[in-house]
Amino acid sequence: NLISQVRGWILECPFVGFSPEEEPSSIKVFMGRLVGRILPKQQMKHVVPPEHLSRDQAVVEAIKNDPLCHNTGTLEGLASLLDRTAALASGSKPAHKAVRSLLLTHGKQDMTCSFDAAMKYYEAQSVEDKEFKPYEGAYHQLHADHCKDEFTKDIVDWIIARSKPASEPQVESKL
Repeated sequence: NLISQVRGWILECPFVGFSPEEEPSSIKVFMGRLVGRILPKQQMKHVVPPEHLSRDQAVVEAIKNDPLCHNTGTLEGLASLLDRTAALASGSKPAHKAVRSLLLTHGKQDMTCSFDAAMKYYEAQSVEDKEFKPYEGAYHQLHADHCKDEFTKDIVDWIIARSKPASEPQVESKL
């Protein structure tokens, strides 16, 4: 089982809940699910404003000009996303019992995913070695925000602190 071989998880602004700015109305969710049952492959466009992803203007422009950022999905996919998010937020999908370490990082000004929901998810995890690292002022893409150097250093330091040193190669004695 591959999951049992994973020693640790690093989560960057996980989608455990919508930010207050992005929370869809219950009517929109209901109607989307209803139409999704009839037309599951119906595509829907939802644009996450690039300005909500990073404070770095060059990154924002790159996202705006990226032809692969089409912001399109199916109603079936959206329903699945909402179901998984609800399961994470409710605590019914905790980290796998084989996970020994958890690092959850999150921008405190993330306008896409809920900082509070991520913190609640983190607190509910029974992983013994866990760390929550908030980034003041940061948005959603920590790896592409003004805090990217600090974020990278934190990730590298976290991994190194949990890495076992390589054992010395066995030298065969010929005596």
